[in-house]
Amino acid sequence: MNFKGEAYIKDQPDEEFINSLYGDWTGTLPFTIVFGKLSGSIVDFWENSHHEQRFIEAVKKAINS
Repeated sequence: MNFKGEAYIKDQPDEEFINSLYGDWTGTLPFTIVFGKLSGSIVDFWENSHHEQRFIEAVKKAINS
């Protein structure tokens, strides 16, 4: 699928790392953040697990933004 993404290696205190990724993230895992395809802005994010429909809707938003 030719996916290209970023990977992070944490080398700082937890809170500093969490805030550097997304300020509203509490640090709970799993954490999902979805960026718009064209805009690069955040279109959705959530902590903990969610139903498949949440992922589908987030991907649709990302493709169209």
